[in-house]
Amino acid sequence: MPDQQPAEGSKGDKEEALRLVGVICGWLGRGAAVLLILLLICQLALQNETFRSLATSADRWEGARLN
Repeated sequence: MPDQQPAEGSKGDKEEALRLVGVICGWLGRGAAVLLILLLICQLALQNETFRSLATSADRWEGARLN
């Protein structure tokens, strides 16, 4: 009964897959960070009365302001 050896590219394939997973995780992490920063910037901008009146018509449609 011959010894069964793993196929010759299997170790390299596993290393390549792990490298690819690392690259993808890096891109996903950077993308999440960018989205979080954009969310914070948008929330801060919407607190500005001038920007809010240009960006959305919600204040005009809601009626009388309470604050």
